[in-house]
Amino acid sequence: MQRSQFTFYRSFWESVQHLPAKERLRVLEAIARYALDGQDSTFSGTGAAIFSLIKPVLDSSAKKASIGS
Repeated sequence: MQRSQFTFYRSFWESVQHLPAKERLRVLEAIARYALDGQDSTFSGTGAAIFSLIKPVLDSSAKKASIGS
């Protein structure tokens, strides 16, 4: 499902700040790609751990948005 917007929480931002710049960018892009276009990204390490914690929040937000529309 393609969306035109999503909520980006401060906790997302704060969690990725602990990553090296290159990995931080990959995770931020993965968040946006998943939230806006539903495209899942595969990677490993700390970035994958952070994304796996954020993904359920994005899923819940998308579900609420679809119910409200």
